[in-house]
Amino acid sequence: MRTSRIRYIFTWVSLVVMLTCSTLLLVSAWNSRITSNFAPSLAMLLWILMAVSGIYLFMLAVKLAHRQWINEKEEAEKEEAESKRPSTAASGSSREKKELDFAA
Repeated sequence: MRTSRIRYIFTWVSLVVMLTCSTLLLVSAWNSRITSNFAPSLAMLLWILMAVSGIYLFMLAVKLAHRQWINEKEEAEKEEAESKRPSTAASGSSREKKELDFAA
């Protein structure tokens, strides 16, 4: 539970960092056209921060998609195993499902 909370916080921080950096990069580019004062080190820092937060968000999305794929595969295997069982096991599994639904 603690890791999911930390992951949730990092996700929002990463989104805020991306939006802030992109806005600052746009503002610095616009101001440099007006005042002719461009800071390449600031632009590189903003690009690096955007890249790091983008990579984090991409890896998080890939991990969640992989987890969903694994869950779907396990559910398909369970359904296949249930279809191969005799009919008495099917009535028992439906009873278990009803108990789980009631508990939920």
